[in-house]
Amino acid sequence: MGTWASETFAGLSLEEKVGQAICYRASKWREDTVDLARKGLMGACSPGYYQGMRTLEALVGFMNELLEAAPIPPFFISSHASARPELGATPFPGENSSMIFGAAGDPDLARECARLVSLESKAMGYDMVWEPCVDVNTEPRNPIIGTRSYSDRAELVAEMAAAVVAGMQESRVIPNAKHYPGHGDTAFDTHVQIGTVPHERARLDAVELYPYKQLVQEGLRGIMTAHLIFPALDPDTRLPATFSRKALYDVLRGELGYTGLIVSDSLTMKAIKDNFSVAEAAVMAFNAGHDIILQDYNEPPEPTLEALVQAVQDGRIPMEELDASVMRILEAKEWCGLHRRAHIDLQDVRRLFCNEAHMAVMEDAYQAGVTLLEASAAAPQAEEKTCLIYTVSPEEGRALEDMEQTVETSCGVFFGQCEGRLGETVRHMLPEDPTEEDVSAAMQASADCDSVIFATTPRIVCYKELSGAVGQGQPQLVQQLLDGGKTVNLCVFGNPFVLADFPKPQRCLTTYSSRIPAVRAGLSVLFGESVAPGRLPVTIPDRYEFGHGL
Repeated sequence: MGTWASETFAGLSLEEKVGQAICYRASKWREDTVDLARKGLMGACSPGYYQGMRTLEALVGFMNELLEAAPIPPFFISSHASARPELGATPFPGENSSMIFGAAGDPDLARECARLVSLESKAMGYDMVWEPCVDVNTEPRNPIIGTRSYSDRAELVAEMAAAVVAGMQESRVIPNAKHYPGHGDTAFDTHVQIGTVPHERARLDAVELYPYKQLVQEGLRGIMTAHLIFPALDPDTRLPATFSRKALYDVLRGELGYTGLIVSDSLTMKAIKDNFSVAEAAVMAFNAGHDIILQDYNEPPEPTLEALVQAVQDGRIPMEELDASVMRILEAKEWCGLHRRAHIDLQDVRRLFCNEAHMAVMEDAYQAGVTLLEASAAAPQAEEKTCLIYTVSPEEGRALEDMEQTVETSCGVFFGQCEGRLGETVRHMLPEDPTEEDVSAAMQASADCDSVIFATTPRIVCYKELSGAVGQGQPQLVQQLLDGGKTVNLCVFGNPFVLADFPKPQRCLTTYSSRIPAVRAGLSVLFGESVAPGRLPVTIPDRYEFGHGL
């Protein structure tokens, strides 16, 4: 290993070395980005962030344009393991719903899912992904982790993450375990604000750092950091881990012995932008120990490059540390085989995307995670009149800022699957934060029904006030339905922690995801057609213990 990397490194100028350390995501500056690639100043790019990438043809075309322009092949990086399901990739049960794997408890299944979806990502040109999330979600009200985590138990997180990492790396895709040192015990979103994790070092070692220790021992090749302050790792409480040399060099590389790539989280997030300038953030992040910096996608790309070049020239960034980072990057590219790729074949991508064999494995995982929590009543019956209530969120069908995905809507599948199994039904759409008038309308719609199937979709969405939560009107409606003598079937297609807010219905299940395969899997359990093998990988305070499932 290292022949191509060493030869390439020997011919690099200062500017070209600095370019290797930047992941460009300048959404409105496509031509600037292509120009930087042409000049050899691009180390990585997240092409899905650029405007106009709404079709597979557009995205692959842009990636091929960059490949043709760049003398050194860039890393193409995706926010998610599956290369854009809305464009045809197989929907990976991980990503924003990794808790499915925690509930299924099958590391072999998790590894195979990760291996297959990584083959698709690799075919599309993605050699690095910002997954898996190895945060141990010990805060039930965490608005930005939730179902992105495997569990609230460090051991289960480490086991499932190790399986996913192994599957990705088997396909020669570099995973990035995130968000180091740990974002699981926070009640705020760092997309919106900076915050502190106040735990003592012993607690961090036992919980937050535990998955990283295990993954480093097993050869993890990528880690993404968090915009969080950890006083137990760095007494300078002005510095989030993003800018903490103690957290990255002393602890991660020194104590844990990590030798892979360190990648920053988005420098667009308000936790950084509200406190530091673009130039300041780039230089501080590199000096803390990052190899690759995620450029602010709301800014043109040149200022980040110029700031880092100037910092090296001024002596604020040691040349030997830049050289070490660049060699790590080039060796990682050689390991992935980037130097052998000249073109992405659109037809090859189409042939691999969503093929039946891949989809069958993913569907097994969605089914394996379904967790039945209450079953004091029989499954919904065709002879009963049933009201179908689906909660609609504003993000459905919309591209999400800073999460590089479009949220699919599953309401049509929900209604269609239920109606195909039942007799007389009534459809009703409910806003996710219903008013008293909305609740009254739902009660009226269900007035002459015997039972209700209530679907709620609490998703984790950055910059969203109700991320991972439900409006108070939802549990109020369920209580009124129960008080009115209705049989309520509650389907939580998303974050199970919201169950603490709901009264106990006669039947209840969670799928940890609102994706279409998860909805199908959940309904097959609800109607008694499939067993529910999943077990809660978290504790729901005052409601369900870890491991609960019927």
